Amino acid sequence: MHNLVEIMKGLDYKVIKGNINKDISDVCYDTHNLRAYAAFVCIRGFCTDSHEMAQQAVYGGATVIVTEHEIEVTGDVTVIVVKDTREALSIMSANYFKKPADKMIMIGVTGTKGKTTTVYMIAKILENAGIKSGIIGSIEISYSGRSKKNENTTPESYIIQQTLSQMYAEGVKVVVMEVSSQGLKLKRVYGITFDYAVFTNISKDHIGKKEHETMEDYIFWKAQLFKNCRCGIYNRDDENSSRMSENGSCGKNIFYGIDDVKNISYEIVNGVPGVVCEMYGVHMEIGLPGIYSVYNALAAIKVCDEVLCEDEIETRMYLYAEVLSSFKVKGRTEMIKLNNNAYAMVDYAHNALALKSLLEAMRVYVKGRLICLFGCGGNRSMTRRYEMGETAAKYADYIIITSDNPRYENASNIMNDIEMGVLRVLSSKDRANYGLKGYNEGRYILIEDRKDAIEMALSNSEENDMIVIAGKGHEDYQEIRGRRYHLDDREIVNMYNESRTL
Repeated sequence: MHNLVEIMKGLDYKVIKGNINKDISDVCYDTHNLRAYAAFVCIRGFCTDSHEMAQQAVYGGATVIVTEHEIEVTGDVTVIVVKDTREALSIMSANYFKKPADKMIMIGVTGTKGKTTTVYMIAKILENAGIKSGIIGSIEISYSGRSKKNENTTPESYIIQQTLSQMYAEGVKVVVMEVSSQGLKLKRVYGITFDYAVFTNISKDHIGKKEHETMEDYIFWKAQLFKNCRCGIYNRDDENSSRMSENGSCGKNIFYGIDDVKNISYEIVNGVPGVVCEMYGVHMEIGLPGIYSVYNALAAIKVCDEVLCEDEIETRMYLYAEVLSSFKVKGRTEMIKLNNNAYAMVDYAHNALALKSLLEAMRVYVKGRLICLFGCGGNRSMTRRYEMGETAAKYADYIIITSDNPRYENASNIMNDIEMGVLRVLSSKDRANYGLKGYNEGRYILIEDRKDAIEMALSNSEENDMIVIAGKGHEDYQEIRGRRYHLDDREIVNMYNESRTL
């Protein structure tokens, strides 16, 4: 049991009913996970408001209710009013788990693109340097050789604090987190002081009713990461870097950019498209394609330089070169060589800018045709669909429009929206007949079943072709009408490849 007064430390609050001098068993925000004698924090969501479930929480065993306004509840219960229950949940969770973030080095990475890869680069380098590291990100929560799926890029604050407590107990010294704009807006990392905060870039994304209403709102929340960090690390080549640094409160600011790199060439590294360059006077071979991989490497190196500052620069650079040459991330520019000497790449690119960057990068390596397969998620901005369709039409030789995560929308309607973007560049005469399923007819085709679409792309590929399978990356499911069905792009490619070796 935990003393409620201790759990509320750091918060301004008013007790409107009951006694504050009591013990609680847990801090809860979901009635489905409620424990007896718990403190239940009422949270306003996009679709529901758990203030309306306060009495239900009491019936479920809660003895403390934390709200943003006075409410009527019956029973032997303490009711506490705070200004912001999301902030309260973060602080209460940190206190409940004895502030684990204060006991480890905390590294946060934010930006539109590159968060995941940069996080994994940092963690891999530090692990290879003998520093036990943990990851909290869009793909997984990972530490001590264990991994579990993560539903949100930045989990709810209670989950973060619980995870940090478990990591600390396992001897983790450094935690590297993807910090999303939504995570910042929903106060999921509120109260955590980051030792290092990284800004990769910003482009138009996540604009919609359930995300950010405007680009200004999106940028504003990204910038909040730098209001509670000790050292900020910024991509100087992004026009928003000065806004991040000047409006932040970091005691130290460090910048990186493409001017730090010389003699860039796009070559095959360890059998896959990569980048060879000179970085800070040292020869580097990065086993990932495109200029964005160079930027991600620069960000990771700047962070690791700070953490490993006691090591000699020559030792650090050798370590960086060793890690980067064979570096890979699940579902991020993940390359699979096909038996016919074509390549398939699985990537998470799910907006126009990311897709443009990916296709432009791959064009450098492709000796055959550049084929792009993608869809768009339902219940998200329709503008994204038009933009992605237009981008694919501009930069790919052939387009396969398919289903992504339609959610509560009709997949065919989403595909038709994408086609409208394609038709900004191409003609309706360029649409291939579904029955033909070949690249020799038209410039694009619509195939709703994603597995069929991928297999069509693979079966019609030829030597030196590059098939970019975009949008889902590491995800192993397809979300339709509130249910998740197993579907893994990587698995489909590998199974197809294996079937051709039999």
